[in-house]
Amino acid sequence: MARTRNNQVRMDSATEQLPAALSAEEEMLARLAQKNTKFAANEQVIPRLKILQPLSPEVQDGNNQYIDGAKPGMFYNTASGKLTPGQEGIIAVVIGHQKQTIEWMPREQGGGLVKAWGADEGWKNKCDPKQRDELNPVTTDGHTIDKQRSFLIFDVNVKTGEVDPSFFNFRSTGNRAANLLATMLTQTRYRMSNGQIITPPFYYYTYKFTLDKLTNMKGTWWSPRIAKNVGENNVHIRTKDLINGDEIFAHAILMQEHFMEGGIAQAGWEEPTDTSNDLNNDKITF
Repeated sequence: MARTRNNQVRMDSATEQLPAALSAEEEMLARLAQKNTKFAANEQVIPRLKILQPLSPEVQDGNNQYIDGAKPGMFYNTASGKLTPGQEGIIAVVIGHQKQTIEWMPREQGGGLVKAWGADEGWKNKCDPKQRDELNPVTTDGHTIDKQRSFLIFDVNVKTGEVDPSFFNFRSTGNRAANLLATMLTQTRYRMSNGQIITPPFYYYTYKFTLDKLTNMKGTWWSPRIAKNVGENNVHIRTKDLINGDEIFAHAILMQEHFMEGGIAQAGWEEPTDTSNDLNNDKITF
């Protein structure tokens, strides 16, 4: 975007020009779209974008959840089945986030989900005071409290402009990356044409998610790494700079509205595996 001699804003990109008049068919579609019935809260279920670990059933040949071609260190979309190598990474547009607290019964007690507490801190009443600030507290009856940061994102195919709405959950030591992403989102600045500086909507810019391989004496696992998605001259790439960027941006606005209204739910939860591999759990804030 640049300025004319009269100091007026001029759009450089063809995608930012005013649209042509709608065809008769498009006008009909727009009218009919207004008659779509509304979905009640939590009726829109969004899949998870999962990190495949060495013990994930999707990578275990012979397991009934095995996915052909799946390997540890990949991103896996639980709905579409899309696999993305962690080193290649994904380009993400962030719509929103929320803290989630999930209570699980340990496998030796039968396993399974006890309760998804969400942002409700009632789980603390089930723990000794010294346990409440632990990264993975244990209740007095032996249940595990799994603290997660859930980000609603668009996983963008930068070659086609197609998007996969997904929940990406940061847990355990992955919460370090969640804290970094939160800092990036809240400290990003944009200068308006009148000189005013604002924090733009989270989905204004794009981010790159990759996976780091971590190893210690107890084993190997993959942890998320977050960075700004930058182009030439290290310039942060906007959502509207992508192929189909205007449509992605408009979709993000609607998705955020539904998310804020509580109309979007996550498609299930993943039971935690052994987190003994994690490094310096006590140094991670949630």
